[in-house]
Amino acid sequence: MTGSWTWQFRAPAKRTYDDLDDHARDRITDKLDEIVTDQWREPGD
Repeated sequence: MTGSWTWQFRAPAKRTYDDLDDHARDRITDKLDEIVTDQWREPGD
């Protein structure tokens, strides 16, 4: 991988995310982490 990724929510998405239950937030966070750490994904993708 030539670069590294991070993710963050914009304000409207953060408000929606904060309203979700713990299980849903964990699933979303786990998936976003998986996406940005995927060894086959290049930052340009």
